[in-house]
Amino acid sequence: MRAQFERDLQGCYEQSEVMKKQLVRQVKAMEAELEDERKKRSLAVAARKKLNMDVEDLGGQIGSANKNREEAIKQLRKLQAQIKDYQREL
Repeated sequence: MRAQFERDLQGCYEQSEVMKKQLVRQVKAMEAELEDERKKRSLAVAARKKLNMDVEDLGGQIGSANKNREEAIKQLRKLQAQIKDYQREL
């Protein structure tokens, strides 16, 4: 009876060791997955910051282009007025 008890106890110990190893593997896999997710999130945050900076830069370029367009329109109107004056003189 004692021998049977010790065999059962040994079986339970071996089974718990197998479960422990499986759980350790699962935990390691989950930790690796978590680390991968952290890296991806970090990359996404960096990409988002870069895109925000690009949007700000493009906004500045649009402002500059609009300013140049307004200046060109003023020059065009001025030249059109000069052309009209010259045509009247002829």
